[in-house]
Amino acid sequence: MVAEKLRSNFAGRAFAATLAGLTAAIPLAASAEDTTPAAASYDCGAMDAELCEFSRQANAARQYAAENQSVAVLFHIGDDVLTRDDSEVLMGRVEAHFEQQFANLGIDAATFTRTNAGTAATGLTFHYGHLVFQGPEGQINLNLQEGMDAIPQVAEQLGILRQTQQASLEGPALADGS
Repeated sequence: MVAEKLRSNFAGRAFAATLAGLTAAIPLAASAEDTTPAAASYDCGAMDAELCEFSRQANAARQYAAENQSVAVLFHIGDDVLTRDDSEVLMGRVEAHFEQQFANLGIDAATFTRTNAGTAATGLTFHYGHLVFQGPEGQINLNLQEGMDAIPQVAEQLGILRQTQQASLEGPALADGS
């Protein structure tokens, strides 16, 4: 199957990891008038339009997840969806499904999308807190089925992250009770 070949392709995973690393180093610039990530101006420099869109959406997803101590799902929309006449409606349903799955677990999640033309299948990346979810083989870009299957693990990892951060804010209890 094409998805299996894409997932097992080391060069593809390495390229995706490199892009993810590059986007972490690209700053998000906002003026004083801008109060939301969506309204922030974004300098793409010498990036082409597709890479700029990826960078902008990845930064927005990271920012949402970190600021809200929640989950952001970044969808990489491939040709399987882009070539359909109902692509916007379909992605709207997919996004709503993922948001609802997290809502069922008591987590507010936001979705972000970017086009990934020339790629056979749509995939996704989970951002939670200030971290990125890694699948069982260390991959950060999952196909849709892997993403659906990973929702409980992402929720669990977010819970652990929240507990750890809460414990560090509370600090250690003093032994003498003062």
